[in-house]
Amino acid sequence: MQKRQMYIDTQNKIIETTLVLMKTKPINSIKVTEIVRIAKINRTTFYSHFQDVPALIDFIENTLIDELIGCFKSVPVDWIQTYNQTQEEQFYLEFAQLIEANFNTYQRLMS
Repeated sequence: MQKRQMYIDTQNKIIETTLVLMKTKPINSIKVTEIVRIAKINRTTFYSHFQDVPALIDFIENTLIDELIGCFKSVPVDWIQTYNQTQEEQFYLEFAQLIEANFNTYQRLMS
């Protein structure tokens, strides 16, 4: 496996572990110690990816925001004039599905 792919896989593991922890406890009580224990990585590895837990949470938030922005960028500026009802409904459906897929994470981040 290439180094870059290993780096990405480890980063995803850290993020997924954090998302699991977010389901059961407040964000401000999540510690690096438990992330590395559950993810089965060492602290140095965590710190090679993120400065601290708040930086990790910022990364997760920015990733979610970027997904939402990407959804809107796929729509032409004049969509109200150019989209037919089916296209409009498809956009709203895709947007709602994106929110639904990450609803629990949004909920935890906003609490």
